[in-house]
Amino acid sequence: MAASRDKRLSESVRECFPGVYRVAGRVSIVGPVKANGCMYVVKDEGAVALIDPIRLKSRDQAVVDAIGTPTDAIILGPNHERDTAYYQERFGVRVWANGKLFTRIGIGVNTFYEPDDELPAGLVAYDMPGTFKGETVLHHPPNGGVLLVGDAIFNLQDEDLNAGLKMVSPLGLVPKGPRTMPRFLMDDPALAKESYRKLLACEFEGILVSHGQPILSDARTVLESLISSL
Repeated sequence: MAASRDKRLSESVRECFPGVYRVAGRVSIVGPVKANGCMYVVKDEGAVALIDPIRLKSRDQAVVDAIGTPTDAIILGPNHERDTAYYQERFGVRVWANGKLFTRIGIGVNTFYEPDDELPAGLVAYDMPGTFKGETVLHHPPNGGVLLVGDAIFNLQDEDLNAGLKMVSPLGLVPKGPRTMPRFLMDDPALAKESYRKLLACEFEGILVSHGQPILSDARTVLESLISSL
């Protein structure tokens, strides 16, 4: 189902690449503070994987459910557990997280994966040392390839800069456009740069971000530029 092609269904769901859906919603940032964010649904190899799951209002949730019964949930970083427990309880999804998050996840995890492990739906995990501990980028090779990122890369636009993001950002300012995780948040910026550089070994036509708009053209050039800026 190409959910993005039927506006009667939902404006919150967009098929960015075949079998890869962006699902926009609201995510918790700090305590009760919420901001615009998204998860991704990858349907491939008999699996339906939810990346950084979020729960939606009933009408939009029905659209997500129509893509296919979720089988797995993958958490990309220490701040992206989100609504995984809801999908655990409702669908019994298997939960996957980076092994470095062993003590930082508050729900039951079925599998703690290691770098370069193959995950459900044909996804491959890339650890991002130097950024947040346990931060992961996923690569989905089919159809030209795509990178799915949590907090490693942002691409905020005007429609994304709501009060929630401004409230928790330094001095109330959030840079627009593609950017890496801010350097002041990185564990080791030099090591982080090497982690970003390793992603260039992947074949990809898009970068699908958790915060902001998907990068669907010139994605490799965008990543190369971001690496040069570090």
